[in-house]
Amino acid sequence: MSEKHTPGPWKVSHESNGTFIRGAHGGLVASLEAGYQAMRDADARLISAAPDLLEALEDLTALYEASPGRDPAFVKKARAAIRKAVEANP
Repeated sequence: MSEKHTPGPWKVSHESNGTFIRGAHGGLVASLEAGYQAMRDADARLISAAPDLLEALEDLTALYEASPGRDPAFVKKARAAIRKAVEANP
């Protein structure tokens, strides 16, 4: 069983010493202290969206799994992404 991730939503916090992603209760999820500001901002947006993206993929795959005989290639890709996000050794 893998550990659960920090509960969302995650928020981007721009501070004088870097860009940080914080969980719903303010705890540090990630820090982006190097690189160009625009790249840090883009990375921060992607990282902060991770809980929402995971939930959306889980909802979409559940919808397709409830429809017998429907298993398009994108559902397999979605399942692989979910495994990568939640399993220690996907």
